[in-house]
Amino acid sequence: MNKEQLSERIGNIDDRLIQQAERIPNYRKRQWRKRITQLAACAAALVLMAGSFAMGMMVQADRTVTRDPAGIGIIDLTDEVGILMLLPESWKDDWDGGFGVDARQDGSYGIYSREIRNACMASDDNAFIQGGILFYVVRLPGQLTEEQIKAKGEKGCVYIAATGEYTYLLYYENGVQYTPDTEEKYLRMQSEVKEIQFIISDIARDAISMKGLEEKFEGTVAGIVKGFSEDSITIDVAEYIEEDDTERLKELGVTEEDMWDGFYIYNPSEEQTTYTYNEETVFTFIDWSGDFSGLPYPSIYTTKSPAQFHEYLETYAGGWLLLFFKVEDGTVQYVLERPIM
Repeated sequence: MNKEQLSERIGNIDDRLIQQAERIPNYRKRQWRKRITQLAACAAALVLMAGSFAMGMMVQADRTVTRDPAGIGIIDLTDEVGILMLLPESWKDDWDGGFGVDARQDGSYGIYSREIRNACMASDDNAFIQGGILFYVVRLPGQLTEEQIKAKGEKGCVYIAATGEYTYLLYYENGVQYTPDTEEKYLRMQSEVKEIQFIISDIARDAISMKGLEEKFEGTVAGIVKGFSEDSITIDVAEYIEEDDTERLKELGVTEEDMWDGFYIYNPSEEQTTYTYNEETVFTFIDWSGDFSGLPYPSIYTTKSPAQFHEYLETYAGGWLLLFFKVEDGTVQYVLERPIM
């Protein structure tokens, strides 16, 4: 979404706020990706090179894999199988286009090193069909536990995670995928596969669901955070309008094209208000990076600690954050945040 589109969707917010709002998505991704599901050391100790894995015929290859806007090396398969991989720091020299993905007919994805593949393809050894494959990512239908995977007789795999619909596994390549000149690099990289971090989109989406909290938004005041102190917060009051409030949207002349993910923020002028809170105030916000919950993915976090709430607000310093406040007699009863992606 560009600056002009964003401006249309949130009414008359000034340019400074628009510029701040544009930075939110990348910032959240950066925070999110700091902590997401890392392969456990105990899983890495499995005998991963045993057995074989028939991958089937290749459908698509030679995808460019680069770093994201935050400067992190990634392999993005979210559209295909709902998984994003953050590459180890030790692979940094290969982050910019150094890896590719083979999509195969059986639904698996082979991750390969371009440098090693190119060396294999240039070799006179006819044993190399492709080469350079480090591991495969597989998504199985159904929610299976690690014990169930073992009971099915799956060998040479690492259990990544399971959602309500799928189970994710990683298989190491157990064939010769390198030339004599690239053997050392290949074996080093394969030993470091255990350092890859995984983001499973289904887990993250379910964790920030507002199910069970929707009723609490009734009667709240929406506001853009402008500042805070030890026991108070200052906001610029705004009007949060959902798509089913057709009468209000019509009154403002807001069309479907103006809506931003099912809502519209009307903020024609700055109206700052300061609210206080006390030891009974409840703060509910999205712990994008697991700093408070300890979870390896974003989740809804609730606390009565103003210090934790302020720590969260500080992550948006110089940015733009919309919160919802239930206020009685000038004192905040609770604070809520909606996920705005």
